[in-house]
Amino acid sequence: MVFDTLYGMNSKLEITLQMVQGHTVGDDGRLWHDGERVLARDCTASIRRWSKRDAFGDALMKATDELSAPDDRKIRFRLRRPFPLLERHRGILEYPPA
Repeated sequence: MVFDTLYGMNSKLEITLQMVQGHTVGDDGRLWHDGERVLARDCTASIRRWSKRDAFGDALMKATDELSAPDDRKIRFRLRRPFPLLERHRGILEYPPA
């Protein structure tokens, strides 16, 4: 199993991109160790596993109405209520997902 995170934090404690290119779909993709493309459904599965083991993830999922992969390159978070910490704490995923 490979562990990597969507976002990380640098030595200045700034949120940095890691397995994602940002919040838009780019032309290139990330690969697993075997050369297969990392798909959005892989990421949603990882987020679901992580959220069961992390207090912030649990709170996020309680505020989430839908977490889905509408295609191979997009992840959709549809919140049931405002969750202002989502943007600020996206770097919480620096810890390996479950």
